[in-house]
Amino acid sequence: MFGSLEKVNISLKLFIIFALEFIILSFMRYTLYVLSFLFFAATHSLAAGASLESRELKRYADMPTERLSALGIHYLNERQKPDSALVCYTIIADRYRNKEGSKAEMRCYALALNNLGYLYGGYYLDFEHAYDYLLQAVVASKKYHINDNLAYAYLNLAAIYFNRSALLGISDNDHQILKYSRMAFDEAIRQKQWNVASASFFNLFSFLCDSGSIGEIQDEVRRFLSIPALKHDPLSKFVFDDYQGTLAFKAGNYEKSLIWFQKQFRDAENVKMVTVSCKLLALWNIYEVYHKKKQWHEAKAILQQLDGYASKYNDAATHNRVLRHWAGLYREQGKSALADRYDYLYLKSKDSLLTKSNAERMERSAFVHELSQLNNQLSASNARHHQMVMIVVVLSAFIIVIAVALVINIRGLRKQKAYVRKLYEKNVELLAHKMPITKSPSSAEERPSGLNEDLKSSLFGRIDQAINEPENFSSQDFSLHQLAILVESNDKYVSQVINERYHKNFKQLLSEVRVAEACRRLSDQEHYGHLTIAGIAADVGFGSRSNFALAFKRITGISPSDFLHQARRQS
Repeated sequence: MFGSLEKVNISLKLFIIFALEFIILSFMRYTLYVLSFLFFAATHSLAAGASLESRELKRYADMPTERLSALGIHYLNERQKPDSALVCYTIIADRYRNKEGSKAEMRCYALALNNLGYLYGGYYLDFEHAYDYLLQAVVASKKYHINDNLAYAYLNLAAIYFNRSALLGISDNDHQILKYSRMAFDEAIRQKQWNVASASFFNLFSFLCDSGSIGEIQDEVRRFLSIPALKHDPLSKFVFDDYQGTLAFKAGNYEKSLIWFQKQFRDAENVKMVTVSCKLLALWNIYEVYHKKKQWHEAKAILQQLDGYASKYNDAATHNRVLRHWAGLYREQGKSALADRYDYLYLKSKDSLLTKSNAERMERSAFVHELSQLNNQLSASNARHHQMVMIVVVLSAFIIVIAVALVINIRGLRKQKAYVRKLYEKNVELLAHKMPITKSPSSAEERPSGLNEDLKSSLFGRIDQAINEPENFSSQDFSLHQLAILVESNDKYVSQVINERYHKNFKQLLSEVRVAEACRRLSDQEHYGHLTIAGIAADVGFGSRSNFALAFKRITGISPSDFLHQARRQS
């Protein structure tokens, strides 16, 4: 449903976002709102980008805008690396937020805003930021006359409201879905973007057909049927087949609808990039006709064909849906034992799908968080708390979606276990590779220390060695003054070097090295397994277990007990 300007994507894979599967569980074929299929990339194809380093982000930040835009398109459409595309488009958006460039650069800017809306809404489920970027895309497209970007932006805005409604249960009382779908259709007609016009009409027709309000789009029907591309454009032909088949189905002419849907299946072969997704949609249409006619043998054959596609392309969502329909078919035939068996398989598959979806959402949220931190380091003057708000919104959306899933799925508690396990593995990985402590902005104002750079470097080396020595930091009364004595300097110089080199104060640094050592000891069950959490906390220098727990949770993201539990499972 979401649209990237350069390519038109159709996908059935929205059902991987499992909350939506719950919401539309009881719907028939004509309640499968096509808004969820058009211009929406498959969730299972997400390739989490490698962790970024400041150096890598700096390399992207130095690229010319047009090169950066082309690279974003390459990552998004060909490599299926949305995380990398997000980096490219974010840099472009920040670059021209408060300044103007050439015509070509402003075109890249408008496209970047649209594709950011597409990414945040379609991949990261961050509807607030998606909406903000898409509105900016509309304004920029109008201001700089990037007319071919408008229809895509409107289509994506419709997608925001649809998925917000479907996933979070927020009703579209203001009819924003229809509003933006109409605007997308009108603009696509004006710009002769026939594939976008077809997709927008598909949305309008399917949405209003279900509500019994098909008469509200007679003008759109007339204009759609007059589109020249209906005879040539593969997507337009595919949509036309669905339109004709749907009308016949609604009128009770199942034989005619079957002919159109079978033609739709054949025409799906020519819809490039998303051929399989289109075939799946057509097969579900054919299945509903056979199901309606109670032609059980033919309906079962279609389900077998659908499950074959699911197996071939590792499509867990389609497989899950097939299981649900097998159960329904057997129940309608009075075969209760078989129906119960497939109900069990469906519930088991549904639980697995939910767990996988939740884990993928966590990984995407973690990446957005990482990107936000690095971008703040390079663009502090333009941040204006935007990236921090982004983190809050992303995490909030994640929590809301998980909460919805938990209410519906009694097995949702497994999500928390997966989350803790991944945090544990991340912290263990950091310890194994002896990665440096993450830098954070210092709250203290940096003042001249009176030391030259050579002296600072020498002092930093002594500080780093001393602060990471357990026999030093494990003393509960270890202080800045004691550290200064150890490195043969004074409190002022030591404090200044810590602020400049670690970008944090002594207290923060001391807490982090103590927690890091605690993580090592909790993970080393062979040598420290006989100690309690309180014992380890005391050994590394914490005066109380409560202070240790607070510091541990703040730094690692999980509690000491959860960390210890995971460590024991791994041993």
